[in-house]
Amino acid sequence: MENDEFPSVAALVRYIHERSDELQKAVIIPPGVAFIENETELLAPTDCFTLLLRVANGDAIVVRDEPVEAILNNGILNRMHVKIELWTGVKVESS
Repeated sequence: MENDEFPSVAALVRYIHERSDELQKAVIIPPGVAFIENETELLAPTDCFTLLLRVANGDAIVVRDEPVEAILNNGILNRMHVKIELWTGVKVESS
């Protein structure tokens, strides 16, 4: 699920809050780093900061661009005691 499926950042924050019991961790992925979706599929490197929210059932919520900053500044993940970590992933050299 991607943040562009929500009409606003507020709607995305509400959705995250509703799933608070299911969130395992949040991973901040910097630009230029590829990441693995569902432990098997290597995705293209990001061109912006990305927030990957891991859900207990194995799903993920992928948040890109400005909503990442809005969610982190909102503090919802901290208030829900969701672990936040940095992903070093697979560094992809630009050609």
